[in-house]
Amino acid sequence: VALSVTLGLGILVLFSMLIDELLAALIVALPISLVVSIWLVRKLTQNQKIKIAAIHNGMLNLMDNDFSVSIANKGKDELNEIITIFNQLSERLRNERQQVYQRELLLDMVIQNSNMGVVLIDQEDRVIYSNSFAKDILNAGKPINGLYFSDAIKATSDLLREIVSQRKDGLFRVKENSGDELYHITTGRFILNARRHEVLLLKRMTFELHRQEA
Repeated sequence: VALSVTLGLGILVLFSMLIDELLAALIVALPISLVVSIWLVRKLTQNQKIKIAAIHNGMLNLMDNDFSVSIANKGKDELNEIITIFNQLSERLRNERQQVYQRELLLDMVIQNSNMGVVLIDQEDRVIYSNSFAKDILNAGKPINGLYFSDAIKATSDLLREIVSQRKDGLFRVKENSGDELYHITTGRFILNARRHEVLLLKRMTFELHRQEA
């Protein structure tokens, strides 16, 4: 009986020691696990915030017509899928912008070498575009972009200046130092970027008439 009692007490003491060690281990492990969990959550949250900020800044660049931006894409979460779509959109817009730019260069080359004067005027009556032929007719070959239209045509003859100032369409005969010149003038109005604009087309018809008479 004494042996049984002694054995029972020994087992009880052993379990008590194990329980104490387990409690001590839990007391030490729980704070460490909590700290590690908080660090992991903060790290994940920080990465998400960085990605969201990059997407936000990228969208602002697109709104400013800056299509050169792309976002580094690392990871495989939902935000990385959005970043992938953003980069694809940015690349597509960049390619389309390049194509538009090339077409504009081609169009400008055609207009600059045309035998018809082209003048684009904004709603403040400033010349924002003109080709070489228009400068020759209106301002003795000098640049007129940026000038008020009334200033751009000061070098012309009185009659031609009066005609183009009135923005009339039709055929007009003008007496100049080199002789009589026949001009075909066409005007048009349109809205560009929510602003009113006018286009003035001037074609010198004297050469055409001489060629037909010949």
